[in-house]
Amino acid sequence: MVRIDRIYTRNGDGGQTRLAGGRLINKDSLRVEAYGNLDELNAFVGAARTIAQESAIEPLISYLTK
Repeated sequence: MVRIDRIYTRNGDGGQTRLAGGRLINKDSLRVEAYGNLDELNAFVGAARTIAQESAIEPLISYLTK
């Protein structure tokens, strides 16, 4: 697993981003889009888990977030 100690930029934005392992890829790549989609999904599931606490679906949401 790659550990990220600091996130910063020292360069201008050339339409590329560097992954945690050091690889440079285009910001419009499917990989970057997938990371964004997973981040959004994680936020949604976290909000749903908070709202659903005392609900019948809480065990399912809890299972999904393991």
